[in-house]
Amino acid sequence: MSFGLQSSIAEAASPCRAIQFKPGASSATLQGTVPADPSGSAENIECFRFGTRKGQRVRISVRSPRQQVAFTIKELVDNREQYEFTSEKRTYEFSVYQTMRSATSAPYTLTLSIQ
Repeated sequence: MSFGLQSSIAEAASPCRAIQFKPGASSATLQGTVPADPSGSAENIECFRFGTRKGQRVRISVRSPRQQVAFTIKELVDNREQYEFTSEKRTYEFSVYQTMRSATSAPYTLTLSIQ
């Protein structure tokens, strides 16, 4: 199954990294690390984006060893470890971050499925 990334000039200027699926795949798994955030600033986040067609089923989950990482999908949902929804035709941006201040970085595994 496939999904279409929506292109625009605004996206080209976005600091968020586009999630690309391998040809024929309906999901992608990424591993990353959210930087340490001892001050609680909003600068220590990972930002991603993906595009969908209307009516697709989207599932996002993030896992971390100490369960201290969550995501927020802009204009949709806040502070979740997993979320499922039916999409509109648009590009979604979301951030991955530590839920509490931390002097250490936090590894995570993110899974995005679009069907």
